[in-house]
Amino acid sequence: MKKIKRGIAGITDISTELVIVLIFTVTIVFPTVNWMVNEYRAYIAADHAKQVQTAVNKYISDNATAIAAAATPTVPYILTVPVLISNGYLPNGFSETNIYSATYRTMIYQPVNGKLSPMTFLTGGADLTISQASKIATKIGASGGYIDNGIAKGAGGGWSENLAAFGGFNPGDGHVVVAGFYQNGAISNDYLYRKAVPGKPELNTMSTALNMGGYDINNAGTVNTGNVSATGNITGGGNVVAMNTVQGQYFYPTKIVSIGVPCSPNGLIGRDNAGNSVQCINGRFAKSSGVPVGTIAIWGSYNIPDGWLECNGQGFNTAVYTELAAIYPSGAVPDFRGAFLRGLDRGIGRDVSPGRGILSYQADALQDHTHIAGTETSLHDNVPTTSTRNTPGGEEERDYNDRTGSVNTSWGGARISSETRPKNFAVIYIIKAN
Repeated sequence: MKKIKRGIAGITDISTELVIVLIFTVTIVFPTVNWMVNEYRAYIAADHAKQVQTAVNKYISDNATAIAAAATPTVPYILTVPVLISNGYLPNGFSETNIYSATYRTMIYQPVNGKLSPMTFLTGGADLTISQASKIATKIGASGGYIDNGIAKGAGGGWSENLAAFGGFNPGDGHVVVAGFYQNGAISNDYLYRKAVPGKPELNTMSTALNMGGYDINNAGTVNTGNVSATGNITGGGNVVAMNTVQGQYFYPTKIVSIGVPCSPNGLIGRDNAGNSVQCINGRFAKSSGVPVGTIAIWGSYNIPDGWLECNGQGFNTAVYTELAAIYPSGAVPDFRGAFLRGLDRGIGRDVSPGRGILSYQADALQDHTHIAGTETSLHDNVPTTSTRNTPGGEEERDYNDRTGSVNTSWGGARISSETRPKNFAVIYIIKAN
């Protein structure tokens, strides 16, 4: 009897262990395995859908003209996996159905001219719960969605679209959809095509401000625009060309140049070591003086400054000194050597030579005048028949009848020369040439 009891007790212990294992398997292992299988199937389905949608987006980008010509607000342009395969957007052998045996149908409508609204529907296949469809949509990403109560909803509630916008096509609740109009985390119903679309310029035109979010625009060729507004620096490695006025608080040339160094083209502006503006004039750098061409100045050195010529009658190159040539078409500067300059009378009456022209020469002269002198023949004062004045510069008039002797014609140390002149300094007259 004791052996029988021990056997029954052993059987009882084994049964208990089997029950525990069975409970663990049913409550823990089976759900875990089932969850893992569902996760794996959802991942496979999402990856397959993303490959299809990538091909759809590329097809739309490359065939925008044909799609825009065929799609209307009520008639869609249809894309399927076989079409994508035959046109090389998916590889040969790519499965037309996903792991749930669902097929793909992309419908592209054009609600307004230039606006394409595509939506890819998964149709047929196994019936999925809203939870399963939502899980797949989440794994697809921002563009993934599912149908619930006749509404296409983005994963996590990121977007929603009434199926009426797609002709009312509805494969049923729990079916997965991929919104082609939802890209990069934001709704974008209007496509901006990176390639030119002949006859459809609006497809290559922005209809709103482009916010780069702090990122750069690189490798641009020519940027044609109206206004450029910048809060920082504008840096260029080439030329900055403006068809109108360039305004700013300051202009600071960074190039340090030397006076007289050849340059091109004329009009370039640099600066010297002292910070003075230096301009390219007639192929050489010269300081900008602000003095008009043709200005005549007095110069006290034999070294004529750059941009000036001595007024010695010399000829100049009218092709080089074009502004000076407009003043002196003969190609020669005035000759002011050894002469004083006199302001042109212009009708005031100070110059006794009326009608003188600009730069006309006037020889030296003495004003016409009279000196009166007499001869005394005696020392006694008698009333003469005429009056005489023999005291140069005196005011008294003395009358003599007769007196012997000669009138004195030398009074003091006069400065004698072959010309009549004032005190002066020798200088050189120069003229601004450029």
